[in-house]
Amino acid sequence: MQPNISRSEKKRQAGRVKKLAEELVALSPGEIKTLPIDDFTKREILAAGPLSGGARVRQIKFIAKELRGCEDDHHKLGEFLARRKGSRIREEEKLHELESLRQAIITEAIVAMEEARALDLPLLNDWPSSGLERAQRAFPDLDSANIRVLAGRYARSRKVAYSREIFRQLKGLQDQQRLRA
Repeated sequence: MQPNISRSEKKRQAGRVKKLAEELVALSPGEIKTLPIDDFTKREILAAGPLSGGARVRQIKFIAKELRGCEDDHHKLGEFLARRKGSRIREEEKLHELESLRQAIITEAIVAMEEARALDLPLLNDWPSSGLERAQRAFPDLDSANIRVLAGRYARSRKVAYSREIFRQLKGLQDQQRLRA
């Protein structure tokens, strides 16, 4: 027997389920297909994707109504979304770490370039870089000579292509490590 639930609590529960439905509609079709719910509800969620305005609002309300019918479903879906958000957050953190590592390497190359210009010397490929040392520790397979060349080219020309190539190489090494683990 279910205890008496106040109208206010029922409204709050309905609001939470509606927010869940809104988050589900925002998922990609591939993610929707992996949801731990029945096929009918998956089809309804997919149907909401191309809708806009009032039609989308009505479809989300309909999905929320379907989810309220089975409490187990919205608990499973909540856990699914929490795992998804958690993994996305970790992925974003890893990308930010790579970006800051790239930025440290580039900044050190720029400083070395400015010092070399002040002394009227060319930039040599042995400038000190703690960022490059950190990258080498994190990624033992890193071709640090190539990264130095790219960073030096960026320092001379400020062409974004060199910065992107450094990031691409760091990202590739990170992906290799993930596959090995």
